[in-house]
Amino acid sequence: MLIVVTVVTESEIAWLFIAGGLVNMFRRSPPAWLGKGGANALVSAQAPLLSGALSGIDLSSLSQIGLFFAKAGAFVFGSGLAIVPFLYGGVVTEHHWLNEKQFCAHRSGGLSASSPVRALSGGARIGAREYIMATRRTFLQDTAVVGAGLLMAKTHSADAAESAGYVDKLTDADGKYAAAPLPYAYDALEPVIDARTVELHYNFHHKPAVTAANKAEDALAKARDTNDFTLVKHYEKELAFQLSSHILHTVYWTSISGKGGEPKSELARAIDKNFGSYARFKAQLAAATIATEGSGWGVVGYHPAVDKVMILQCENHQKLTAWGIQPILVLDVFEHAYYLKYQNRRMEYVNQLFNILNWDNASMRLQAVMPARNA
Repeated sequence: MLIVVTVVTESEIAWLFIAGGLVNMFRRSPPAWLGKGGANALVSAQAPLLSGALSGIDLSSLSQIGLFFAKAGAFVFGSGLAIVPFLYGGVVTEHHWLNEKQFCAHRSGGLSASSPVRALSGGARIGAREYIMATRRTFLQDTAVVGAGLLMAKTHSADAAESAGYVDKLTDADGKYAAAPLPYAYDALEPVIDARTVELHYNFHHKPAVTAANKAEDALAKARDTNDFTLVKHYEKELAFQLSSHILHTVYWTSISGKGGEPKSELARAIDKNFGSYARFKAQLAAATIATEGSGWGVVGYHPAVDKVMILQCENHQKLTAWGIQPILVLDVFEHAYYLKYQNRRMEYVNQLFNILNWDNASMRLQAVMPARNA
């Protein structure tokens, strides 16, 4: 039946696979506890765990998580590792239930622990009736534990993200500057930023800056070795320009990977403290970014020495900064960042950027650079 439907529709319908699997499982090994009060005992045993896990949980989030993992489980064929890209795309990229660091940590822990997926795949390989019955007895308990963990991660995601902080990786294993892979596909920012602009921006503006920064450092090292500083002015200026470009672009790609809205938690409190309200902050950030002379950036940064969130203009990549400020969110207004879609309409481009700002990432960056007293 499933084969016929798949061939006719040329697609795999998740709910048919789920229903077929349940029917087959109950046909092969009818559950003995249904007629012996086992169901009531199972519910009673799980009640304390579920009540603790579900307290304060948004039911819409619960149903969304349940639907996602039902789909994930329906399409696991072969090794459980085959589902990891699917899980990453939904848990990290689409729904933002976990950040990348948290996902990797939980995945590593999962590899060393028993799980429903591993139990079911083991049962499929062995095919023993006893194994199936043992698996079914523990399936609901294991699933409840996994679900509770996910729900708690969802509930406390903002606090967990802030406590983890965020630190960019600007170099490779050899200490050379390197552009990290984009955290999303070229078309992920549409309709605000088109795919072609992202592709050109990353490959022909960010990456060349990385190459030029390495070249400048190599030239300065050679100057020290030969004691020939004839071109020191040129290469010092080149390093400041190109390395600043690398740093700001790295922050930029994560700054525009969100869903807009308003900041929360510590960042929201800092903005209210330093600007009076988010509305006033947004108005200043937009105006300052749009008014940047020539090519440059709008920068939201935190200065640890004065404990302030600040807004700065940055001309080119390194001018008009305040020494010691740490960028937590940046808006690129070099023409290559928007001209294919917006031409000379910088104001429209900047206003549209607010629809894809990633305030969670900005909050993590803020936490990473705040004094230890706030950790």
